[in-house]
Amino acid sequence: MRRHPLNMILSETTDFSNMESLAVWDMAYEDTFANNLDYFVKRFNLDRSTIHVNDHGTGRTDLHESDDPASRTYFTLENNGFVSYISGLTYSYTKDEIQKVDKTETYDAAVDDLTGKSVAFEDGEVPLADMMDRAEKRMEKDMPI
Repeated sequence: MRRHPLNMILSETTDFSNMESLAVWDMAYEDTFANNLDYFVKRFNLDRSTIHVNDHGTGRTDLHESDDPASRTYFTLENNGFVSYISGLTYSYTKDEIQKVDKTETYDAAVDDLTGKSVAFEDGEVPLADMMDRAEKRMEKDMPI
């Protein structure tokens, strides 16, 4: 297992006097995380023929990537433990093919009251708090990192 520090650049004028708590986040991942590719292909029902190794000109030859407009899916897996899967309406948003909302809102889940906040999908709205809960449970169950 490799351990890498999280690098942060802080402003010279940052004020920490009102900070209530501090946490240390220690992450580790397998040196050969991309060996999990078959697991993710099955998990996300990907067409294996669309996946290729892409170095993006940075020498990262361990980046497995699939961008499939026919199924509206994008997938990437890196040896450093990064996994991304985008599908459906979200894929369309990232490709600027459709716009279903007039504005983008951001929230701090640890601070903001999310009561009454929801996310619109093609087949209806889902409370934001429910989505966050389901996402966390799925990550705990299905992601091997």
